[in-house]
Amino acid sequence: MYYMTVSETAAKWGVSERWVHKYVKDGRVKGATRFGTAWMIPASSEKPGDLRSEKSKSAPYSLQAALDHALETVHIPWPLEDPYKIPEAIGDAKLRLAPMALFAYMRGDFEQVKLYYAQVEGDDAAKLLLSASSIPAAISMGDYVFFSEVEHWLKGIIEAEHGAGVTAYAQYALAIGYMGARAPDMIADWIKSGDFSDLHPLARYEAINRRVDYLFTLKKYESMLDTAQTAISLHGMSYTSLPEKIFSITDVYLRMRCALACHCLGRVDEARSWVMEVVDQTLPYGFISFFAEMYTLLGDLTEQCLIQTYPQCYDAVVEQANRTLANWITFHNRFTKNNITLILSLREMGIATLAVRRVSYKEIAEQYHISLGRLKAIMSEIYSKLYVHNRDELSKLIL
Repeated sequence: MYYMTVSETAAKWGVSERWVHKYVKDGRVKGATRFGTAWMIPASSEKPGDLRSEKSKSAPYSLQAALDHALETVHIPWPLEDPYKIPEAIGDAKLRLAPMALFAYMRGDFEQVKLYYAQVEGDDAAKLLLSASSIPAAISMGDYVFFSEVEHWLKGIIEAEHGAGVTAYAQYALAIGYMGARAPDMIADWIKSGDFSDLHPLARYEAINRRVDYLFTLKKYESMLDTAQTAISLHGMSYTSLPEKIFSITDVYLRMRCALACHCLGRVDEARSWVMEVVDQTLPYGFISFFAEMYTLLGDLTEQCLIQTYPQCYDAVVEQANRTLANWITFHNRFTKNNITLILSLREMGIATLAVRRVSYKEIAEQYHISLGRLKAIMSEIYSKLYVHNRDELSKLIL
C-alpha cells in the first residue's frame, strides 16, 4: 500500500491541511496511521463525505463490508522500533485483538490466542481475522477440539455465501490449518493456482504464504523461492515513502520460507542470511514461534544462528520446538484419522484398506490391474500423505 502525507492528501482532496487533520483525528480515514507527529494516509483513500448525509443513510449489515473495513483498520505498517504500538492505533476494541493475538502467537502464548478468539464472539469480521491466528495456535497446542470449533465456524461462513471476499478469506484461514496438518489437497484451488483476485487486496500478501507452502509440498523449491522473493520485493516498495522502517508478520514468514527453499536447494549461505534477517527483526521482542515451527526443517541452521546472535533465546526456542512437535503429532494423528477420506483419493483409500488387511501386494496389484512397481509407488505416496512408515502405523488410522 502507498501512503501520502497530510499536505499531499490536502492537495488531492482540494481541502486545507486543517481539514485533513480533522478527518483523521475523527477516525474517518480508513488506514490512516500516525508515525511520531506525522500522519500517513493510504493513497487510495477517498475524501470523507458530509457526515450529516452519511448518518442519514441506513444500509443493511454486510459481512463483506465489515470484513473490508476490518482489514483496512488492522493492516497498518508495524514500526520496526516497537511493533507493540500497533494496537494503540486501532480504535475498535475487538479489532484491536487481531494484532494482539498475532503478538501472543509469535511469543508462543497460544492459550492467550484462544482467549482472544473467545472475546470477539458476536463480531464475525473480527472473528474471521482472529481465525487466522487461532488455527495455528490450536495446532501448536495439539488442541483438536479448539481447531474443530474454528474450522466448523469457518465452514459455516463459507456455506452462508456472504460474498466472494468473505469466502476466500475463510478458505485462506482454513488453508493455514490444512497446510499445518500436511493435507495440501484440502486447500482451496485458488491457492494452488495462485489466483487471489477474490481476496481483498490487503489480504493477498498474507495468502501468498499459503501458496509458498503449497509449492514446498510439491518440492518446487525454485518456484517457492521466486514467489516469496517477488512478494517481499513488491510489498516493500509500498512503504518507501514512510518515515521509519517497518515490518510485518507476513514479511517474516516469507523470509523464513526463503531460508527453507535455499536450505533445500543446498544454498547454505543464502539460507543463513535469510534466517539472520528474521533473527534481528523478531527476537528483540520475544517473537520465537517462527524459529520453533521450522526448527527441524532447517536442520542445525536455526541453532547456529541463535547461538551466534541471541544465545539467551536458544533454550526458549528449543523448548517450544519440542513441545510444538509433540503436540503436532497428537493433532496430526487425530486430524488424519478424521479426514482420511479427504486426504486420500478414493483409489488410494481402497488400496490402503486392502494393505492394512494384509492382502499381499501381488493380489492388490492384480485387483487394480497395475504393476507391482506402480503399486509400491502408490503406497509410498499414501505413507507420505499420512506421515506413516508401514502397514502397522497405517492400520491405526484406517481400522
